[in-house]
Amino acid sequence: MSVTKKDVEHIAKLARLKVTEEEVDHYTGQLNQILTYVEKLNELKPSIKTEEALKNAPDKDDEHFKVPKVINQD
Repeated sequence: MSVTKKDVEHIAKLARLKVTEEEVDHYTGQLNQILTYVEKLNELKPSIKTEEALKNAPDKDDEHFKVPKVINQD
């Protein structure tokens, strides 16, 4: 997935921002760099199944960790 100049112009219009052609070029490049970085992160960080994550939990409830309450309600 990549961002085009048209995408940046559309986003700017929705945000009611006036951008120059130079800014559109700049933001298009920046957004594409961000997306490339996020894609790399997704490749490097596979998710584990819920059952595996909860396997050694001291206290759990179906699909959630149970932790002690830490806020006083005085």
